[in-house]
Amino acid sequence: MESPQHASFVTHINQRIPLIMSTPLPVLKGLSDIYPLLIIIDNILSTLLWTTDDSGTIFVNMVMICLSIRYLIIPTKLNLTEITSQYVLLDYLGLLCSSFLFCSIGYYFHTVISETRNSEPPTVDDIVMLLENVENKLHVIKKQVLNLFMIDSYKIFFQWLTLATFIQVLIFRLHFIPYIDDTKSYLILAFILSSIFHTRTCQGLLQLLWRIKAVRIAYFWWRGSNDKLYSVKRLTPLAYFNMIISDKSYITVTLTIHNTDELTKIETLRNRLIELYEQGEHSTQQTEMSTPSLTFNIIKLTVQENQRKWGGINWTGETLSYERTNFIINSPFGTIFNSDNPLNYDTTFPGNWIKLDETWNKSPWTYQDGNWGIIGSKDSPECFTRSRTWSLRIFQRKI
Repeated sequence: MESPQHASFVTHINQRIPLIMSTPLPVLKGLSDIYPLLIIIDNILSTLLWTTDDSGTIFVNMVMICLSIRYLIIPTKLNLTEITSQYVLLDYLGLLCSSFLFCSIGYYFHTVISETRNSEPPTVDDIVMLLENVENKLHVIKKQVLNLFMIDSYKIFFQWLTLATFIQVLIFRLHFIPYIDDTKSYLILAFILSSIFHTRTCQGLLQLLWRIKAVRIAYFWWRGSNDKLYSVKRLTPLAYFNMIISDKSYITVTLTIHNTDELTKIETLRNRLIELYEQGEHSTQQTEMSTPSLTFNIIKLTVQENQRKWGGINWTGETLSYERTNFIINSPFGTIFNSDNPLNYDTTFPGNWIKLDETWNKSPWTYQDGNWGIIGSKDSPECFTRSRTWSLRIFQRKI
């Protein structure tokens, strides 16, 4: 008698050996020693990412650091006649802020180290969780920096270096920003920009700016396209045919003649050739000497169609200037070419080539995100691009 089937609503959790039982003692001691350092690093990263609950304290610290930078960097030239009450007040505030920051940093380090030593030692699980927090925050910083700069080659590095040099010339030589006239002001501005970069306001502003079409086009005009299927070369239909023929990128099949309909009726001939093409029979198949046969070459043309969503609902063939066009061809040599509409191919077949398929076959749409990353086969709010493949087979009798 079979046992009754019951619905399983509870997932059984397999017990595992605690980390403290499977971790060697020297490793445990080393992790326990660096635990205070991990706490300090985690709090520093939380401050940089503005993930702490007390964002007001971070702003106050920023102001004090700016005043400290202004006070600690001594100007190369100091004219006593230019000293005003405002100058003296800012220097006095800078002295107070510098003293307070040095004392608070030392007090914080001392407190963390003393409390971790005097309190109950952390477990291995606590240390692992803290390490994961640090790793996740470093990953966020790395991702945002790479999204902003995307330096993946020496060419891109020199482009950014050239841009940075150009900015220095605008600031220090052409005085593009009038309030920045010395190294001190420049360092203060750089610190402020780097400090507020990870705030929600700044990140939201960058995302809004990135949605502006002119901004994206200008960026990729300078940066260069990162779309693997982007191409500036165009290939005419006739040139595409000649490329395939010269590369011999076609299939040769041998048709054994069983009745005259296969020679006199084009539909019967097409059905037989499609059957041979799908079965993968080639001209190397041996046939009887007494059985008449003909050999045909079959070419499969493929064109990829790309569309972008505009206005949230309308799919059109208009794409951005730095990405793939409406129709592209992947040549047998691996080169990407821009293509005409596949419907224009029907009037440009080379001599003695006939359509094997009556119409172009279209694959289902593949929906993608804004960077042409595949999401799935269904449209959704996060889908902004889509692609499908047009295919058509043509044949020619091999003489």
